[in-house]
Parts: sequence; C-alpha cells; structure tokens
Amino acid sequence: MKKIFYLSLLFFLIFKFSYSQVPKAFKYQAVARDANNYVIDNQVISLEIAIISNTPDGDIVYKERHQVTTNNIGIFSINIGQGNAITGNFIYINWSLGTYFLNVKMDAQGGPNYLDMGSSQLLSVPFALYADKFNGSIDDDDADPNNEIQTITKNEDNLVELSNGGGSFTDEVNDSDSLPDNELQTISRDGNFIILSNGGGSVMVSDEVNDADYDPTNEIQTISKNGNTVSLSDEGGSFIDDVDDADNNPLNELQIIEKIGNTVYLSPNGGNFIDATEDGDFESTNEIQEISKDGIMLNLSLGGGQISLADNDNSVFNEIQNLTQEGLIVTLSDDGGTINVGDLDNDPTNEIQTIEKDESGNITLSNSVGFVVDETEDDDSDTTNEIQSLSLQGMELSISGGNSVSLSGFSWSHDQGSSEIYYNTGNVGIGTSNPIAGLHINSINGFVSNGILNMGAFPVDGTGVRMMWYPNKSVFRVGYVSGNHWNVDSIGDFSSVTGGKDNMVKGDYGIISGGENNIIKSNYSFIGGGINNLANEEYIVINGGENNIVEDKYSFIGGGKDNKVTKQYSLVGGGSQNHAFGIYSNVLGGQSNTAQENYSLVLGGKSNFAEKNYSIIVGGRENQATEVSTFIGGGQGNIASGTSAVIVGGQNNEAREDYTVIMGGYSNFATSYNTTVCGGSFNNAFGNSSAIMGGNNNFAEGDYSAITGGLGVETNSSYSLSFGRYNLDEGDSVSWVSTDPLFTVGNGSNPVARSNALTLYKDGNLIISGTLTELSDENLKTNFLKMENILEKVLKLDAFYYEFKNKEIYPSGKQIGVTAQNVKKYFPELVNKDLKGNLAVSYGHLSVILLQAVKEQQKIIEEQNEKYQKLEDRIKKLEELIKK
Repeated sequence: MKKIFYLSLLFFLIFKFSYSQVPKAFKYQAVARDANNYVIDNQVISLEIAIISNTPDGDIVYKERHQVTTNNIGIFSINIGQGNAITGNFIYINWSLGTYFLNVKMDAQGGPNYLDMGSSQLLSVPFALYADKFNGSIDDDDADPNNEIQTITKNEDNLVELSNGGGSFTDEVNDSDSLPDNELQTISRDGNFIILSNGGGSVMVSDEVNDADYDPTNEIQTISKNGNTVSLSDEGGSFIDDVDDADNNPLNELQIIEKIGNTVYLSPNGGNFIDATEDGDFESTNEIQEISKDGIMLNLSLGGGQISLADNDNSVFNEIQNLTQEGLIVTLSDDGGTINVGDLDNDPTNEIQTIEKDESGNITLSNSVGFVVDETEDDDSDTTNEIQSLSLQGMELSISGGNSVSLSGFSWSHDQGSSEIYYNTGNVGIGTSNPIAGLHINSINGFVSNGILNMGAFPVDGTGVRMMWYPNKSVFRVGYVSGNHWNVDSIGDFSSVTGGKDNMVKGDYGIISGGENNIIKSNYSFIGGGINNLANEEYIVINGGENNIVEDKYSFIGGGKDNKVTKQYSLVGGGSQNHAFGIYSNVLGGQSNTAQENYSLVLGGKSNFAEKNYSIIVGGRENQATEVSTFIGGGQGNIASGTSAVIVGGQNNEAREDYTVIMGGYSNFATSYNTTVCGGSFNNAFGNSSAIMGGNNNFAEGDYSAITGGLGVETNSSYSLSFGRYNLDEGDSVSWVSTDPLFTVGNGSNPVARSNALTLYKDGNLIISGTLTELSDENLKTNFLKMENILEKVLKLDAFYYEFKNKEIYPSGKQIGVTAQNVKKYFPELVNKDLKGNLAVSYGHLSVILLQAVKEQQKIIEEQNEKYQKLEDRIKKLEELIKK
C-alpha cells in the first residue's frame, strides 16, 4: 500500500557558508500519512533520500537513509546530508552545475521496503540566495561612488589589482602578501635528515628508529618468550621462567586435583589421600548414608548405628492392638479378650427377627418362632383387607370375591347422545355430540377448575407436549419440554409459560410467552419469546430475540441478538452484541456498542464505546467517549477524552481536553482547555480557550486566540484573531504583550513564505502591505462646498511629540501627532468620540485640510513673488538712473 506525504514545512539549516559555498545540511520536515489519509503517528519509519541532477529521472549524485519516529500528529524532521550515506558525498555536491531534485522514499513499518513518494525540485533558500548575491558587484542603496565594495584579484603573473580604479602592483612572492620574510615553509624528512624549504637548512636526527621522534631512549620494546626464556628486545636482557604460567613465582602455581579410584592426588607433589566413598567430593565425613528397617530395628549404613522401633516409648500398656471378627465373635489381639456381637446387648429376647413368605404362602419367623399360612396374595396376613376388582358386564356390576348387582334400575341423565355430555370414539364432548378432541367443550359459560394453594399433588413430570394447570402453586404451562423444565422444583409460584419449547420459569410471578430455551431465574420477570434468552434477576423484561442476557434487576432488552445488560435500571433496545454495563446505562440499538459506566448512552451505530459516567454517543461507528459527561454526535473514529468534551460528527476528530468542542470535519484536534474547532480538516486548537472556525491546516497556539478559516493560518499571539492564507503571527502565546499582533489577514503562498495583507497590533498600530483607498467618486457625492480660508486655521494647529499614558493598550515610545481638542476648535468634522468618550482624529481627512492649506499658501507665495518681482524691477530702474 503506497503511503502519502503531505509536505508541512521545508527549510534549510546552514552550518557554514561563504560566497562560494552552499549548505552542508538542510532540514526536511513533513507529515506522514497512509493511503487512507490517516496520520502515521508515534511510529518508527524508514526514509531513503536521493539528490538527483538535472531532471527528476536524472543521475543520483547522493543517496542516504534515515530512521525517525513521527510525533503524535505524524510530523517528522531529518537533516539531509547527515543520514547514513549510501551513494556519494553530500559536501562534494557542486550546486552550481545546474538544477537538482529531491526524491523521497519511505517504509512506514521502519524496514527496507521503500516506496517512492515522488521527486520535487530543490529551490534556492535565503542563505544560498545571499551567497549568490555577493558573487559579483553590488548595487547598493546610495549614489556615493566612494563607498563601493571593491574586489581584489591576482593573476598568474603575480599582478595584484584592486577594482574600480584602485591600482595594481606585482607580488614577487607567491602568497597572500608581498612580504618575503613571512612566507610559508614546509618541513620534510629524507632518510635521517629533516629539511626546511626555502633555504631553511637541514639537520640530521637519526635515532635509526622509524617512529614519531628522534629520541633513541624512549623506543617501544617488545617482550617475547621462547620456551622458558623471556627476552626484551633492543638488548633489554632475558631470564629463565621455571614455571609455565603468567609470572615467575613458583609458589603460586596452579595445581590440579584428580581422583583415581578412591585415591585423591594434588599436582605437582601435593600429596594424596584415600576417599573411602565414591561421591562428588573428597570428604569422607559427609557421605550419603542409607537407612533401612529389619523388623522393628531401624539401621543407618556406614556404621551409623541402629534403634528399636517397637513404639515411641517403653510402656507396654499403650501398644497398638488388632481387632478381628469371626462370625459373631470379636477378638482383641495381645490377649485383649473376645465378645459376642450378635446384637447390641446380651438379651436373647429382643433379638431382630426376619419374616419370609414362600411360594406356598407360608409366612416364617426366624429364630424358630413358627409360621402361618396367608391365603391371600398381598403384603399382609389379614384376609379382610384384600384388594378386590370391580367389573361391568352389560347392566351387571360384579365385585371379585363377593356378589353382583343389576344396574337396570338406575337412571343416567348423561347418556351418549344427550344434550350435555357425550363420549364418542374415545373423545369426550361437553355441549357437543361430535367431540373432535380428547375433551371438547362447546359452551357459552366457559369452564372453571378450582384448587387450593399448597395442596394437591404435582400433576405431571418428565418430557412431552403438555398443557398443565397446577393449583398447588397456581401455575400454568403450555408447550413442549424435553427435560426437567416443568418439574416441581423448576417452577415458581404464580408463574406461567404460554407456549414454545423447553422454556423454564423458576422465579415467582414470572411469564414466558413463547420461544425456545428461555429461562427466568428470579421473580416478577418477563420474556416475550425468542430463543436462549436469560433473565437472571427480578423485575426484568426481555421482549424476544436470541442469546440476550439481563443480569440485574429493573432492566430491559427489547430484542436483537447477543445483547447483554449487567447492572440495574439499564436497557438495550435491540441490535446485536450491544452491552449496557453501567447502572442506568442504555444502548438503543446498532451493533457492538457499549455503554460502560453509569448513566452512559449509545443511541445506535456500530462499535461505539461510551466509557465514562454520563457519556453519550448518538451514532456513527468506532467513536469513543472516554471521559465523564462527553458527547459524540456521530461520525467515525472520533474520540472525546476531555471532561464534558463534545464532537458533533466528522471523522478522526479528537477533543482531548476538558470542555472542548469539535463541530465536525476531518482530523481536527481540540488539545487544550475550553477550545473549539468548527469543521475543516487538520486544524488544531492548541491554546486555552482558542477557536478555529474551519479551513485546513490551521493552528491556534495562543490562549484565547481565534482563526475564522483559511489555509495554514496560525495565531501564535494570545487573544489574536486571524484568517486568510499562510499569515505571519508571532508573539507570546500566554501573556498580553502590547507589541504583539491582535488581528492579521494572511496572504502568504506557502508555509515558508508567510506574509500579511494587514496586521493590527495590540497597541493600536496598523500595518497594511498595500494602499489604503477610500471611495471618493464624485457621482456618489452631493452638496459640494468649496473650502476657503483654511490656512489661517491650519496655522493654529500644533504638532507634538508625545507618549501614551497607558502603554498596555496604546503604542509605547515616542509618538507624533496632534491633539483632538486642538483640532476640534477649527475642524470639528475631523473629531469623533469612542465608547468611553475619548476623542479621536481622522488623520486621513486632515491631509485634505493640509492640501487646501498648501494651495492657499502657494497662492500667497505667488502673489508675493509677483510683488517682489515688481519691486526688483523698480530697484533696477532706480539703480540705472543713479548710475547716470
């Protein structure tokens, strides 16, 4: 999957430059995104950077690789020229040869599987342009030819020239000056001679050793060992090492211990001893011993001795005895005696006897007491309570072992075919002569079955299709059971099942209306139908669905599948795999939604998670309300993680701090307290109580700052307002500084070429980049009145240097202007009041007054000039007359 870069910022960092040099590294900063335009945040990525000459597909003059971790909004920065070089050397790139392109490849997983992100042309940056500007003559800002920058050059003939007629001279020495006494010399070595150039002479410094000095007394020596002879080079001497180890001390040599059989040897000549036991050491006093028993004697090996285990003491009166039985005789060992245990006493008159009855009817009593003959086949010998059988043949009713009576004299009002009860082909009809079921009632009076609570036997047990009324518990059952669902211990008092299969109500007053395998375990609960639903507690309602579970009282599931409610007063309206885990929590529908804590609510959607108390998600998918009292109005992938944070919709928005609001859009962030973003994309309200009203890639850093829209707009200054495109706003993001911008309108072209069309500062100063023009069309005006005699009034206006008293809200430092009170006396039209009653002057209109004053003044000057000319003419004539 190809990843996408959005270039956020690109600027050059110059470590060293001159007029002929270019950067040795420059900074590259960008935002990493995947193919779905999602930010790749907090992840290690790999980059391969190549610099290509002439065309995007030209030769690669330099290639390097980086591994870098993106921040929480996907931004990363690298220094190109300081990576792991693969091809070429960055500092040897000749930037003057032509055009260069930058190619970027990336692996978002941080590996070597790079994908091409594309190429872009490298343009000049300020430092490079500055260097280029000084490569030649400079057109400066004055007309003085005496302060121009001159260049000095030197040709191959050692002629040194100064430009702009500065003269020349011949430098007979090939260095940077004309002084032959300070020339650079070189030192070299030839064999054992050190030579200084330019006639500097030579010296012999031989120590016959090729090292960094010529001192033979500090040469490096080598130590070697041949056999046991240790030698030091350069006639350093030698000695015999009698021991083959790392020193010359024979008293601390390593010794070897070994065991052969049971004999332990220490080398060399360390002696030996006998270890009688073959174990892991040579100590004979800690050998493993064996314990054994022979009769009542306990023995320890290796001469460890023995003890008697007859018992734990020497008393013969508390020994363990054996008890045995043979027939009715119980015997105690060790002459403990015997007893007869035919019964619990020795009285033969109260012994237990057995009574038996054989096939002939003889009843025999054991212990030879005698027998009797029972002529009746029952369980006792009483012939007066024998079981008899009753039979009917025609109208003759007979009893076995007795007589018979005729029933012909009795009248039967419900004969077959009468108007009340009928028996027809195995069916019984009441009010119908043609019953179509086992019991068929056709009566407007209905039927009543009376019973008494807590009395009567349970009517049916086991499996089958049934309809059952049990007065004992006042319960009613209809349906099919395949197990013990309707057994007496599985039925709650006053409960009912009105259909379905294998439904069970164990709680009192519970009702299941149908379905299959539904279970109510506690009192006052209801399941309307469905399959495999479970009500575990009291006062629960499950309307239907499949595999729904309610675990706490006063809770409700309306239907759906695999839904679960675990706390009191909670609800799942339907859908599938929805969970209401908190008290008073609700999920109205959708799929895989969770209301985690108390009073949380999810209205629908998919995979939404209302985690904290009082959090609400209206719908959408994959939204998370992770803090108390948060709200998400829909969308996808939105996260409200600040207390009382609100996200109305959109995608991948994050309200991270308390009381923040995002009104939609894509990938917007409200990251500080009480901030607001009203749409757009990639906007970040970063300062406390800041706001962004839309647009793209806007960043409100200053506290209480606002951006009304635009592209790439920033408010770095607190309490400032900006809009437009790529504005310039620098200032203190927390405190009020009077010289910081208050309002800017950006007109920049990209993130590194920011500019403003208008900047209003907090002290009231205003700067615009263009011309301030007012409407002055003659066609828009009426009631013209020419201004006259203005000069006299203007001459009464006073101009001042001054400073404002309150430098927090007005400009600081020395100002130039007039006072409104002075102007109002002569030109009241130029003076207005603000909301506090302070007077203000329209300086723009004052210029019109001054224009008229200049005209009037010019007229006076012209009139005076004419008068002066006439006077000069008269004086000239007078002078001529005097000369005559």
